[in-house]
Amino acid sequence: MTVREPFGSNPMILVSLAVHSGGICLFGTRRAFVTADGQIFPCERVPSKPPYFQIGTLEKGIDRKKVQQLLNDFTNPTEEECKHCWPLRMCNVGCLREMVDGGVPHPSKKQEECDRVRRQRHQELVGMCELFEKNPAALDHYNDIALS
Repeated sequence: MTVREPFGSNPMILVSLAVHSGGICLFGTRRAFVTADGQIFPCERVPSKPPYFQIGTLEKGIDRKKVQQLLNDFTNPTEEECKHCWPLRMCNVGCLREMVDGGVPHPSKKQEECDRVRRQRHQELVGMCELFEKNPAALDHYNDIALS
């Protein structure tokens, strides 16, 4: 799953251009973390050593190629499987930091998490079906909620 160019002046345009499986964030668009020496990381949760997660510097800005590399490192190992995965839109496999060991991504770690998420989503749907079998109006109160 690739990010399409151009980023333009608004990096949030990425959200409408690509779907990234696993609920991964779009690095540098919302929670960028800047170290005291001016290094930019996707967020405060990723390690700053080794520099695998560094996506830029204050001096040079965000490195689009590095962002693309990180996204590819997360999505490419399971891209074909994700395309055919039934809970893709409910996926929250999570953060790339969980898939990296010793500074390099390990696709097997993501696969383990994918399997866990599929089991969890299945159980959630079974629970919803059981709930509606027992009480078809169980969630009707949500119809009265107005978002503004």
